[in-house]
Amino acid sequence: MIFWALFLLLLGILFFAVEIFVPGFGIFGAFSFISITASFFIIFIYVPYGFFVVAAQLILLIIASIILIHVIKKHKIINRLILSENLNDDKKINPDSFLNKVGITTTMLKPSGFVKFDNDTVEVYSQSGLIKPNVNVKVTQVYNKKIFVDKI
Repeated sequence: MIFWALFLLLLGILFFAVEIFVPGFGIFGAFSFISITASFFIIFIYVPYGFFVVAAQLILLIIASIILIHVIKKHKIINRLILSENLNDDKKINPDSFLNKVGITTTMLKPSGFVKFDNDTVEVYSQSGLIKPNVNVKVTQVYNKKIFVDKI
């Protein structure tokens, strides 16, 4: 029975590692939690002095987690796992300032895409269906901070 407990513990650690490095919705994390918890229960029930073995396992898992965190920070692995760039532009654009302006599409509008106005490229929405790239458009409406355009 101790081999099953060891197998479940190692399987739980493997699932945890997969959860860290594979994007998903947490199924591997759930399997990890279930496997490690099952391992603890098996050891607690079937091993003499199981409480102390489980306590030692928990302490070792905490130490391993701390070491893993330090290794990740030291080797800059965290930069590949977490988005650290600010996705918001430094400058704030007032959508109302684009009303009646003429620009050129940089991407296909289906119905949304990007249009270049002078030095600004902004996301816009087409009111007349699909619009191909490199087509002149005019801003006809601004509603809820969304810019709507039509072909000229």
